[in-house]
Amino acid sequence: MDVTMLIPFGLFTAWRKGDGSDASTVHKFYTRGVWRDRSPGARVLLLVRILFLWPLSTAVMTALGIAMNGAAARRRFGKPLWRQIAEQLHLAVRHSVPPPWYYVFGLWDDARRSKAPLYILRYETKGAIYRALRRVFDGSAKALRSKLGFDEICREHGLPVPSLVMLLSNGVVNRGKLPLPEADLFVKPVKARGGTGAERWEWRGDGRYRSHTGEVCTESQLVEQLAQRSHEKPLLVQRRVVNHPEITDLTTGALATARLMTALNEDEVPEVVWAVFRMGLDPSSPVDNYHAGGLVTGIDLETGALSQASAGGSPGMPRVAGFVRCDEHPRTGARIQGRKLPFWPEAMDLARSAHAAFPRVAVVGWDIALAPDGPVLIEGNSAPDVDLMQVGHQAPIGDTRFAAVLAHHLRRMSAKA
Repeated sequence: MDVTMLIPFGLFTAWRKGDGSDASTVHKFYTRGVWRDRSPGARVLLLVRILFLWPLSTAVMTALGIAMNGAAARRRFGKPLWRQIAEQLHLAVRHSVPPPWYYVFGLWDDARRSKAPLYILRYETKGAIYRALRRVFDGSAKALRSKLGFDEICREHGLPVPSLVMLLSNGVVNRGKLPLPEADLFVKPVKARGGTGAERWEWRGDGRYRSHTGEVCTESQLVEQLAQRSHEKPLLVQRRVVNHPEITDLTTGALATARLMTALNEDEVPEVVWAVFRMGLDPSSPVDNYHAGGLVTGIDLETGALSQASAGGSPGMPRVAGFVRCDEHPRTGARIQGRKLPFWPEAMDLARSAHAAFPRVAVVGWDIALAPDGPVLIEGNSAPDVDLMQVGHQAPIGDTRFAAVLAHHLRRMSAKA
């Protein structure tokens, strides 16, 4: 966990009663764990690091954010530079919200900033809370982290997944056989995040395949290329899954996916607790990931209806100049807000069934494609990103079922400690 994200105020008030809310329970569990999990000597070192590193890191992040975003935020939202600086420092000191998240969540907006205590940060979940839950729910999270293991378990349970064409590693075809099918293909590393290394190859009908970048290969050339790449990382080759006709206008070629977050609820039964929908924006990208230049929008769990979409995600410090809030797809012009997704009840059922196939995992983020014949399970993530969910809904996650279920398990853990 990055202690430079945690500030002295949060640590020194961690044992106060608090307001008893679910979000407060999550924040305090994280903060107390920072102290509790260290020896006396390490606690002294921790205090020194926080007291000296936090002011420096906060000042640097604030200065970098203002340099990159200050003028754009002032121009677009009428927020003076001094106000942006003051608000970032207040959020960091009072709520442990690091300066970059001021721009990620659009907290220059007064209404959103008033809900700052309800935002749960990724450094809290990925840095400590998910690990703590794994000590209690010691299930099959490892299988989720392996694309090959994920594929095998899904097939054992009859869950719809993309057809596996072959597995290559160290230049050798370990599974599957030639020739390649005369069909569109999707290639991805066995171990990768955020769509890194993914490729789309479309069958041209003349014995050749064309990549999303425009490269054209014969079958033998493509196999040779993939074999060479597999020396660096094992590769999975799958038949490409395509979007349902009702949503093809919501992307520029990449497969659009719904991210459904499920959690073991108070009765330890899988429950869908929040969901967003991701759409491709860049025609040259084979994936729909928000941080790879895609769009993300909230999904109403009851109806499958989409909300206003957000664009502008990027690794590192966000850039306000690229932020877009839109009711329509910026490239295709298709209506987003209010659109209802096809096969939504079936997608909800698939997420719950998938979680049941990977028992004793506390929280999972499922990437589900809505194909012409129904939902298809693409991936499962045992440490799902909460930032994506909050950006998609343009609202904090601290007052949702996700936070309620998380807080329930954390209270039980604290009571047993």
